[in-house]
Amino acid sequence: MLDRCVYFDQLTEQSAEQLADYARSLANEAMHALNRRALELQQADAAKPEASHRINFGLYFYHADEAPARNVSQ
Repeated sequence: MLDRCVYFDQLTEQSAEQLADYARSLANEAMHALNRRALELQQADAAKPEASHRINFGLYFYHADEAPARNVSQ
């Protein structure tokens, strides 16, 4: 199983948004490349009786403000 992840903190909202845009771009490239290769292999394997495996490949990006919540009632 493939599991890769990077974590960074102490970023501004602007930097987090820039990284989100960059991640979308990289994700699109990766998804298109894998899709092309998987289609090639699927077509080559279609008639083989042992062609019984499936794959899932996905990407995610998450960011949130980690500043402590302020109590506005005081």
